[in-house]
Amino acid sequence: MHVDAAIFDDDNTPLNDGAEVRRARLGAALTLFRDFTLKYQYDFVDEGRVLDASLTYEGLEPLEIEIGQFKEPFSLEEMTSSNNITFMERALPNEFAGGYNTGIAVSTHGANWSAAGGLFGDRIIKDVFGAGDEDLSVTGRFTYAPLHEENRVWYLGVSASRREVDEGGRVRFATDPESAVAEVNLVSTALYGTSNSITWVAWKRRTSKVLFRSRVNTFTARSIGKAVAAISTSPGGTPI
Repeated sequence: MHVDAAIFDDDNTPLNDGAEVRRARLGAALTLFRDFTLKYQYDFVDEGRVLDASLTYEGLEPLEIEIGQFKEPFSLEEMTSSNNITFMERALPNEFAGGYNTGIAVSTHGANWSAAGGLFGDRIIKDVFGAGDEDLSVTGRFTYAPLHEENRVWYLGVSASRREVDEGGRVRFATDPESAVAEVNLVSTALYGTSNSITWVAWKRRTSKVLFRSRVNTFTARSIGKAVAAISTSPGGTPI
């Protein structure tokens, strides 16, 4: 469970103060016949939603094949559990990550590299409107760490995704100001009518020194005093 609280000073964009239960999740993993792992995770916040609901075959180690609903392999921050991200929320560019979608993916890894790719359905984000055929995307991610020691890592990763959007659908990218309590879209694009595919690429370079690691599995109290980074825009967000 994650509980967020925030107090904002006056800014160009009015932001709401308050507190909320950000996440309240229950999940389980079950190993079947030694080589299969069944995962399920449900978030009870608001109206509730299924997150993970997948089956992974691990009998071809280091190759893994996963089918069901799970995260598309895109973005280091998206693939990192919300228990372990640096700030209260993921950064604004993470809006381009596909997140949880239904599909099938293959992944593998070596001593200092990893690769994953898959075919996914479902909608691009919650702000795609219009009925019709299900959208399809191809998403992949590759990482390489030339230096990978216990307390030091040099890391390079690249992700790419291409989605065929159903003809007549509309697409918009919008994100909160790295605080869900604010309840306002700080950055938002216009609604775009689509007749073609959408392609985006992300890359990440990171040099880090691990000082400590901690994790609370049952309850995590989160405070705005942890860290805040905001971009000031006009009310309602500025189209980009």
